[in-house]
Amino acid sequence: MGIRDNTASAMQSSDLEDDSRFTTDINRIAALGKAGKLGRYLWHWKYGKDGACAAPALNVLVRRAAKRLKIREVGEQGRIEYAILRRACIQMLHEWMSPHCRKCNGAKEMIGERGILVQCDACQGSGVRNYPDEERIDALKIERKLYEAKWSRHLRDILSMITAEDIEVALIANTQIHDDEAKVVAQAA
Repeated sequence: MGIRDNTASAMQSSDLEDDSRFTTDINRIAALGKAGKLGRYLWHWKYGKDGACAAPALNVLVRRAAKRLKIREVGEQGRIEYAILRRACIQMLHEWMSPHCRKCNGAKEMIGERGILVQCDACQGSGVRNYPDEERIDALKIERKLYEAKWSRHLRDILSMITAEDIEVALIANTQIHDDEAKVVAQAA
């Protein structure tokens, strides 16, 4: 199991006893404490299956994206752009939470005629869903022209922010756990 799976399992665990001889679930959960606020919310929501973290994750993401994309909620145009930004963050969180192809559910293959495994034609065997521009335009409630001029790029930026947070939490948690394990080995020697 990887760091995400181990941490997700720890978040669901009822055994949070500490044991200095090896890494326990409480050590994995404590490692999350070293991560940033958005990363912690994202991990608790996606991997810990804690739906209560969805709204706080969205709120932090909207604030960070507004700052990064220089969108201010000032004046009529600013309020309109901020509302679009919020919808954009919702869409990108949805895409991050549900990356798998809908047809093969991420398996990359399907059982074809005569029971033979064939590459999924919807994702071309990648297992990843390619969200169409039309779906994104509908989610943002904007015209295609505005989407192509501005929001297509902003969506990529927002998704990269989410992905970077996910990776950063994994690195922090992994480093913390390995540091804890090294201390245990040193104490045993």
